[in-house]
Amino acid sequence: MPLEAASWYDPNPDLKSLYQGDILEGVPIVITPPKDRRWVILRPRLQGPPNQTPGGLPKNLKADIDSAFPSSWASADGELVMAHASIEKVMIITQSCDLDWKKFCQVVPIYPIASAPPTKIDDLRKNNIGTWFYLPEDTSLQESFADISRVTTVSVSYFRTDFLVKRLSSLAMLELQNALSNYYARPFGFNIRDTVPQAISYACANCFFTGLEARQTIKPAIGGTFPACPSCGDNALWIKLPQ
Repeated sequence: MPLEAASWYDPNPDLKSLYQGDILEGVPIVITPPKDRRWVILRPRLQGPPNQTPGGLPKNLKADIDSAFPSSWASADGELVMAHASIEKVMIITQSCDLDWKKFCQVVPIYPIASAPPTKIDDLRKNNIGTWFYLPEDTSLQESFADISRVTTVSVSYFRTDFLVKRLSSLAMLELQNALSNYYARPFGFNIRDTVPQAISYACANCFFTGLEARQTIKPAIGGTFPACPSCGDNALWIKLPQ
C-alpha cells in the first residue's frame, strides 16, 4: 500500500532550526564529470585589475582540458573548472546535531517520480528500493524520491528555514535513518527480509513511532527470517531489547 503524506510529513514544523531529513529548495547541486572524461580548466587570459569584474573574477578566460596546462592542479587554491550545475530540491542527511556548527553539510537530490523507470514505481511507492527514499505528494511537493546514493556537500549558507519545503514525521525519520544505515553502515533494526542473528527478544520500533498502544515483542528462533508484525504487518522494524 502506498505511503500517505499525512503520516510522512510534520504538519506543523518548528521553524527555529533545521533537522536531518528536512527538504529544502533553492540549493545548487554540482555534478562532476565522469572519470573517463577530462576536466575542462578555466584560466585568465590576462592578469591585473583592467581584466577583472567588480567581483574580482577575470573577464576573459581560456578553457581547455587539464592536460593542456602544464601547471594544472598545482595551485594550492585549486582550479576554476567547467561543471554541470542545477538548482534543486534536496534533503539534508547530515545529523541534526551537526547542523549548528559545521560549515559544510551533506544533502541528496530529490527527483520527481516520473523520472524513475516505470517498472520500479510500484516498489518505490512502497519504499522498497534501497537507494531511493519515497516522498508522497503533498502541498508544495510533487510525488518524488530522494536518491540517497548521490550525496553531495554544500555550504550551510543555503540551509535557511525560509527554504524549507517539508519536514519528515517521526515515522518517516525512522525509515530514513533505517535507509541510510542500510546503505552506508550497519542496519538499524531488522525487517521481514532479514535473518535472525540472535535468539533474544525484539520489539517493533514501527509500532512505537506510529503510537500503537499494543507494542509487539517477539523472541524468534535464530537463523530464521523475522516475521511480520501482528500490528503493522510487513512494515515491521524489529530492534533488540536490552538483556
